[in-house]
Amino acid sequence: MHAARLLLPMARERRAQPAREALVERVSGEFHEMPCLRLTLAQAQRLFGLRADVCQRVLSALVSDKTLTRDTDQRYRLNDCDRWPVGRMLRRLREIHC
Repeated sequence: MHAARLLLPMARERRAQPAREALVERVSGEFHEMPCLRLTLAQAQRLFGLRADVCQRVLSALVSDKTLTRDTDQRYRLNDCDRWPVGRMLRRLREIHC
């Protein structure tokens, strides 16, 4: 799913739909522009200039979308596992078994 089309929960988000999509796209774009970027929630909040609750929702949505992943040290990063040899192998296995 493309990040701009990702919908954040309506009941918890007060932004208009185009503003939500633009915010998700902006955060996703930053991670794509800097593929080595690893941020904690607090660091992402400061970098993107967002309230903690909004930042958490955006990052969680991008994790759900598989755009980002959260490491064991609670840092968010681009989900690039398909580029790794093991990730490519697992993707092929899923394609074969589906």
